[in-house]
Amino acid sequence: MRLLLVTGRRAAARVREAAERLSKLTGWRVDVYVAPIDVAALMPASMLRGIVERVGRGYDAVVVSGMIGYRVDTIGEELGVRVVKGPEDPYDLVVVAEAGPDALRESIESGRFEVSYAAERWARSLAELHDRAEAVEVCGVRVPLRPPPMVVVAEVYASGGAESVAARASELLSRGADVVAVGFGYEHAADEALRLLRRVSDEVGPVAVDAPSPRLAAEAVRRGYACVAMSATLDNGLLGELPRGAAAVVVPAAGGGVPRDPGERVALLERLVAEARRRGVQPIADPVLDPPLSGLAASLVAYYEAGRRLRDVPLLAGVANVYELLDADTHGVVAVLAQVLAEAGVSVLLASEESDKAYMAVTETSVAATMASIAMMRGSPPKDLGVDLLVVKEKKRAAAEPPSGRVERVDADAVSSWRPEPRLEGRQHVIYVAGGAIRDIVLGAGRPLELVGTSARSLYKAVAYLGLARDPEHLAYLGYELCKAEMALELGRSYRQDEPLLRPAWSGRVVYSARRRGPLRLGRLKPPERGAPSTGGEGEAGASHR
Repeated sequence: MRLLLVTGRRAAARVREAAERLSKLTGWRVDVYVAPIDVAALMPASMLRGIVERVGRGYDAVVVSGMIGYRVDTIGEELGVRVVKGPEDPYDLVVVAEAGPDALRESIESGRFEVSYAAERWARSLAELHDRAEAVEVCGVRVPLRPPPMVVVAEVYASGGAESVAARASELLSRGADVVAVGFGYEHAADEALRLLRRVSDEVGPVAVDAPSPRLAAEAVRRGYACVAMSATLDNGLLGELPRGAAAVVVPAAGGGVPRDPGERVALLERLVAEARRRGVQPIADPVLDPPLSGLAASLVAYYEAGRRLRDVPLLAGVANVYELLDADTHGVVAVLAQVLAEAGVSVLLASEESDKAYMAVTETSVAATMASIAMMRGSPPKDLGVDLLVVKEKKRAAAEPPSGRVERVDADAVSSWRPEPRLEGRQHVIYVAGGAIRDIVLGAGRPLELVGTSARSLYKAVAYLGLARDPEHLAYLGYELCKAEMALELGRSYRQDEPLLRPAWSGRVVYSARRRGPLRLGRLKPPERGAPSTGGEGEAGASHR
């Protein structure tokens, strides 16, 4: 296939880089035409038509900037050439091509160039592999004995009433969970717990149950409210209470605790698996993932050994044991854990969102499990899959591309040092985030007025339409604050007006310096400019030292 990428002067280098990668991945001829304009998105239709007519006729498809605001297919139809809008970032073409030349060809034919298209392609291949995998049936889900794929179980604690738990279970399933587990404490009476489980199972089907009372768990299974009972040990008698044909998660606990030694854990699991099968119960083994610096490394060894010695039993790992006791963003922690546990043979990941820090951790676990599953199927590292857990940092920083020509430079920092704060025009805007919306209370213009919306755009348009601010500097300030509020809403973070929303993890922190043999306070660090020397990167040379 012959492909022509049309771009402007500012993005030419990045598009040429993408074209070179595309050619290597597909074996196609991929050329770049740089139009006589700085920004391709501003290319007039007449210019594009002329380019296609002069240059594009020798190609199977012409791909132009996805930011162009008019239809381009009509130009192609008129000239007998397929013309399509590409992605906003040309490197997204490379991610799609990683799924194979057919994926890129389909993407061109359909005009869909989102990186998620590659993930959809991989997911369809994963579904075929899932159908062939040796697995056990749990809660209507095929759980592979070994990944790929990986199954995600979301645990929700039974608090707030049956309706609340049922709604939460339904939400978690819509956000990537495959199975819901309902956890109970000693404070829950058996009849109350069974009523709650019945309501939840009516809403989402049978669930996993984790309860301190073996009889409660067994009764929930007998009544069909639960499909698997969790935390069966040698001591608690749960395996003896369950009906034949049930499923249970077995945990290597005896005498009130889990052995620290990995070999002892796996030996206990082998005994529990044998006992479960003797009683006609389908076992799922949980070697128990310990918290950081409290046995995490040894527990990972136990998972690896269990994967080798219990080849015909699915393994489960509770990743919340790690991220709840580690002050780091959950998406990065979960991403690494999923890859390590997949290597060890774990096919079930258990996650929860009981703390504010764990906001969206179940969905992050689903994404991480997908990354691990696709990467295992491909036999490659978990990168360029069309799905990722990059939230703040980027895979590849785009170079700053100022417009060509002479411009006059103004030092804005110097101006701001003597320019007073924006005039409030007799009005004060109090901005906050609550109830899933951005709220702006306007004071000083008669009776207080509250504007409510879910995007910064809707609120600043309302402010302008209602004349609640007119001074340009005041309007700019409101746009800045409303943008921060929208980001806080999307990220599930707190928002405070006139305070920074995000701070880099390295800014202003105190670290121990072995070189100085003492504390080192980090200042406001600037990232290296694109093209400057760095300590690693996407290339093979930065990946490892051999």
